[in-house]
Amino acid sequence: MSQIERISFRDKHDGWNGYSLYLCFSTGSQLNKEFRENHEDNLFMKGFLNNIYLRPVCFECPAKGNRSKADISLGDFWSINKHYAKFNDDKGTTLAYINSERGLTAFKSINCDSIHLINGIVYNKAYSESTGVKYPISRFVAEYEKKGFVAVIDAVKNIRQPFYQRLLNKAKKYAASFIYK
Repeated sequence: MSQIERISFRDKHDGWNGYSLYLCFSTGSQLNKEFRENHEDNLFMKGFLNNIYLRPVCFECPAKGNRSKADISLGDFWSINKHYAKFNDDKGTTLAYINSERGLTAFKSINCDSIHLINGIVYNKAYSESTGVKYPISRFVAEYEKKGFVAVIDAVKNIRQPFYQRLLNKAKKYAASFIYK
């Protein structure tokens, strides 16, 4: 019987622009099977990226805008290539929001390349804004209660990005294949 040994929802084997869902299975003591599928093709990731699996509180997150009381908040630096290209290795760059003196002390103890930004919030609006509804959640929940997991597959199969977004994604992948090789 196979077991999942490792899972990555944003595996960067093919870079950040073409991340994938990755599973590594084992039978006994041997790792013997891997599964990797691009996030644009994987049904689970399509649903996740379209906010189908979120709880209602995510649409009105009480922790946004430094209200979580965390010493450090982490996020993705989505536009690193535009603002600080030397930090862009197509493996993803993290924004660390330092929210307290304790967080600053902890961050200073980490050995990493870093730059100080006055307003890092502009590079990841998810820090201050809740996510929006992209799919009618109430319809999904009703279908799930009737059909079970089949409802997930049905809902996700019908999600299709607008043409301009698909074209933009393909162009980014194509450009990244020249830049990062």
